[in-house]
Amino acid sequence: VASRPAWPWQTEMIAILLHKTSVWYELHGWSPRYFAADLKLEIGRRLQDRVMFGADYPLLGYERLLGDWKSEGYGEEVLDKVLKRNAEAFLATLAR
Repeated sequence: VASRPAWPWQTEMIAILLHKTSVWYELHGWSPRYFAADLKLEIGRRLQDRVMFGADYPLLGYERLLGDWKSEGYGEEVLDKVLKRNAEAFLATLAR
């Protein structure tokens, strides 16, 4: 599991995630409004099944982060994956 947006190596992290399907991405510590444009784009497309929500409470509160994720314009299905279903899928891989 890779964590945080990998700044300033976001492009390289995206390439790793696209090439290595066993790598998951947990994004805590940053509001999605500060993610690089290419990361925002790929979360809504090719990475939507391997990105997981993470907070940095109390530095970043849950209400603020959820609002920021929703304001980025992702569809309900992508948000459901990022906020819940991808974490469930990741944990299920550990049970095998």
